[in-house]
Amino acid sequence: VSLRVAARSSQGFVRAEVTAPPRRPGKSFLRIRLPAGRHLGEARVGTRALVIDPSGAVDISDLSGRFAVEFSVLR
Repeated sequence: VSLRVAARSSQGFVRAEVTAPPRRPGKSFLRIRLPAGRHLGEARVGTRALVIDPSGAVDISDLSGRFAVEFSVLR
């Protein structure tokens, strides 16, 4: 897995660029940690919405290749 994260929480988003491994593991999750007082609003890959679990993780198990997950950040 290759991961590059650009945090622009002051502008309201975090973008994670992911390159998934050629062989998919059973499950893959991506969790973004934010500064105190901020929380995630939503997560998307393109136009597809992802569910954010209570720990702040999204399930990316069914995604492959290179993709970007964009998270909105709320105060």
